[in-house]
Amino acid sequence: MKKLGMWIALGCICAAGAIFSPRLSDASFHAPDFTLYPSRGAVPVTLADLRGKVVVLDFWASWCVPCKLAVPDLEALHQAHARKGLVVLGINVNDKGDPVESLQKLGGSYPVLVKGEPVASDYGVSALPTVIVIGRDGNVLLRETGYSPVLSEKLREVVEAALDE
Repeated sequence: MKKLGMWIALGCICAAGAIFSPRLSDASFHAPDFTLYPSRGAVPVTLADLRGKVVVLDFWASWCVPCKLAVPDLEALHQAHARKGLVVLGINVNDKGDPVESLQKLGGSYPVLVKGEPVASDYGVSALPTVIVIGRDGNVLLRETGYSPVLSEKLREVVEAALDE
């Protein structure tokens, strides 16, 4: 009976890991174009206008705990690589507060785009956070759901490799 209990516990741990760990995916497809407005500003951001740059899309909400954990790492990427052609965009979804204020409280300074639900749908976002890296050619290089130190390292590696191309 003890062995059965141990196997059940092990199965629950594995299932929890599959549910709560970031999902690594083979994500090579052309990124759908979009136009969204920043939270504070009238000039829209269009993905097509960013062609030739490496773009990180962070689908997030201020109430999402893993989203909050991702902000310092995304900000570090933004600060380290903006001059090399990296654009980090926070795409806010399902939020009622001021996303710019929320991001700033977490230490983020990259642009926040609001009302991102249609774009999230176009990109197949089913959970937050979802981070997508788009290469200079407009193809998706990485698509991750969830957040952890493993994702942080993978994200940094993919961004730096894309910037070096």
